[in-house]
Amino acid sequence: MHALKENGSIDEQTFDQVEAGYKSAKAGYEFMLANKEIKAPFDGFITAKLKNEGEVFSQMSMGPTGPAILRLVNIDTLKAKIQVSDVDVNKIKKGAKAIIFADNFPDKKFYGEVSFLSQEADMMSGTFTCEITINNKNHLLKPFQFVKVKIIIAEKNNTLVVPQNAVVNNNEIF
Repeated sequence: MHALKENGSIDEQTFDQVEAGYKSAKAGYEFMLANKEIKAPFDGFITAKLKNEGEVFSQMSMGPTGPAILRLVNIDTLKAKIQVSDVDVNKIKKGAKAIIFADNFPDKKFYGEVSFLSQEADMMSGTFTCEITINNKNHLLKPFQFVKVKIIIAEKNNTLVVPQNAVVNNNEIF
């Protein structure tokens, strides 16, 4: 291009326009080279691949999950979302311990604690949303898995404990 400008084949204005276009294209190319790798801010597992190699991705494209290439989840800590009735909501406190049971591990207990308790009932169900944070470092539980939750609302030390089936007539022990 410089040779064409120097021998007068193109004028200064045309040269400047072509040079600006070249610099813009070069900057765009270099940006793409520098940003061709996507790095996640955390370790995890890919649970869904939403775009394939060669497909066009745009931040403006909206799919069922919004603009996304894949779904990455970290399952070291999970949250169980449960609904609590108005009868029980005032018995539960943030930080309360919880025991979690999963059907695929019938002899195993998982432990968590209440991390959120809504102060407003759902308008449709009349129940209160409660979230239990569960330490899942061993990755046995999976996202969206069904579990049973028992929230410990009171603890008593040095108490005599008997099996439920030993209680007869509501107050006698056999």
